[in-house]
Amino acid sequence: MSQLKPKNLQGKVALITGGSRGTGRQIALELAALGTSVVINYAKNAGPAEEVVKEGESLGAKAVAIQADVSNPEDVEQLFTKAVGAMGKLDVVMSNSPLSRKYQDTKGIYTLADFTMSLVERNRST
Repeated sequence: MSQLKPKNLQGKVALITGGSRGTGRQIALELAALGTSVVINYAKNAGPAEEVVKEGESLGAKAVAIQADVSNPEDVEQLFTKAVGAMGKLDVVMSNSPLSRKYQDTKGIYTLADFTMSLVERNRST
């Protein structure tokens, strides 16, 4: 049986929404261990996000935490602006945030927040 080999992610920059806890935290730390700079998005509590930043930095990665509610289109726009401002670029986006409200409208997706939420809703495990 052959093993999957991850692509070289060293020098890349990844944004992980919901990156301060659970699966998002683990993804962020795995990416940091591979040499990927990580942007940790959190909704409300900066404490756990800052802990992930410290852990990522201890693995040798550049890391930053940015607050944003990804259900809010203005917050999403600011999140991307701040992420690129802090890191200079963005190569990977890992959408891992839980839905904070039931997504209602799947017609006419106009914003990144709408698009992300529709993808999450369609691919959500039951």
